[in-house]
Amino acid sequence: MIRELTPPSVVLEARGGKSLDRWLRTLLTEHLVMAYAQLMNGPAMTHSPFGPWALIVGGSEGVGACFARRLASDGVHLVLVARKPAPLAETAAAARALGVQVRTLSLDVTTPDAIERIRALCDGCEIATLICNAGASHGVGGVLDQPVESALHLMRLNCETPLRLIHHFAGEMKARGKGGNIILLGSGAGSGGAAGIAAYSASKAFLHTLSEALWYELKPSHIRVLCLILGLTDTPSMARAGMRAAGSFTAEDPDRVAQTGLAQIANGPVYVMPGIQAFLDAMRQLPRAEVVELMSHATASLGKKD
Repeated sequence: MIRELTPPSVVLEARGGKSLDRWLRTLLTEHLVMAYAQLMNGPAMTHSPFGPWALIVGGSEGVGACFARRLASDGVHLVLVARKPAPLAETAAAARALGVQVRTLSLDVTTPDAIERIRALCDGCEIATLICNAGASHGVGGVLDQPVESALHLMRLNCETPLRLIHHFAGEMKARGKGGNIILLGSGAGSGGAAGIAAYSASKAFLHTLSEALWYELKPSHIRVLCLILGLTDTPSMARAGMRAAGSFTAEDPDRVAQTGLAQIANGPVYVMPGIQAFLDAMRQLPRAEVVELMSHATASLGKKD
C-alpha cells in the first residue's frame, strides 16, 4: 500500500510551529553565529575548564610544550611566550595541527617592557588559564662566586614577572566573573636554603608562599591556584644547567608533570610531584640546620660531572 507523504512545512504549520522556510533560516542563522564566535574566541570549540584561551609563559619546550600539547588536544587556544624562537615555532606548529589558534612571542620575560608586550599579544583573547613556567639555566655556584646580576635575574624571572602576570590576568578573570586557573611551577629547592643555588631556592620559596595566599584570596572568585612542586625534571633546561639525577633522585617525565598539573588544579594551593614527596616529607621532620645541610649536599651532587 502506497502512503501519501505530508510535506514537513505543512506538518509544522498544522502544529502551530514556524514554517519550514522560517525554521531553516533560523537554524542557519544560529550556525553562522556559532561559527563566528568560534572564529573570534573559540567558546564553541571546547567545554574545557581551561579555555577558551590559555597563556603559557615558558611554553616552547619541556614541561611548557607538554602543557601546550595537552591543552590544544582539549581544544584550548594558546598564547605561547618563550625566549627561543625555534622550539617556540615547533611547539606552535604542533598545536595548530590539533586545530587550535596559537599566538606566539619570542621574548625574554625579564625585560622592562615584557608584561606590556604580553598584554598586547593577548588583546582580544579571553585568557582563562595562566601557566608560569619560564625557567633559566642557573647552574650551581656560591652567591659570592657569581655576579649579583645573576641572582637579581632569577628574582625578576621567578618573582617579579609571575606577580605582574597574575596581577593583570587574574584581575581580568575576576572582572569577567567566570573563574579561571593559575598554575605556577615551583620546586623542591624552595623548601629550604641550598648552598650553590641560594637565589634560585629563595625565588621558588616566594612562588610557593605567594600561591598559598592567592589560592585563598581568589577562591571567592572561583579562580583556582596551584603551585606544582617539581623535583628533577628531564627537560632541556635541566641539561643546560649541567644537572643530572644522582643517588636516589630520578628525573620526572615532563609530560607527566603537565598531566599532573592539569589534573590537580582543584587540589591547591600546593601539590607535590610524587617523585619528590617522600624526600620533602622527611625534611619536615628535621631541624632547619639539618634541612639546609641536606639540601646543600643534594645540590652539590646534582652539579657533579661524571
